[in-house]
Amino acid sequence: MKQYEKQQAEIAKDKAIVAKFRANNSRASMAQCRMKKLDKMQVIQKVQFEGSISFNFPKPEEIPPPLLKIEDGKFGYSPEKILYEDINFGIDMDSRIAILGANGAGKSTLIKILTRELSLLEGQQYISSRARYSLFTQHHMDQLDLLLTPLEQL
Repeated sequence: MKQYEKQQAEIAKDKAIVAKFRANNSRASMAQCRMKKLDKMQVIQKVQFEGSISFNFPKPEEIPPPLLKIEDGKFGYSPEKILYEDINFGIDMDSRIAILGANGAGKSTLIKILTRELSLLEGQQYISSRARYSLFTQHHMDQLDLLLTPLEQL
């Protein structure tokens, strides 16, 4: 928008000079030069604002801890190839977690265990019946319509 406004000011200034000096013989060449400059100028389009959107995240109901708990968990795709052993942790309403690691370290596998998409080989897993979760993985990018703006996509 700043580029647009700057260019509009420059156009107005050049048009004023052309209007003022077009009939003046001694300054006609300067006016002609400004007219050529205006004709060759690539005009910047005014920015169109699409509006705004607001999100309302209702306060969740209190759920007694734990929302999710794993005790003495063991996971592998086969008993010979164990990926995780001695998994012990819990998530409650006050938990804030981040799962970080290099590519191939097992982050997606851990998420699949937490959501019960994959089952533990050993150990106990508990998820509160009142707990709700949602995932947006990198693979969801394939489902986005790239012709839509982010606002339209939402």
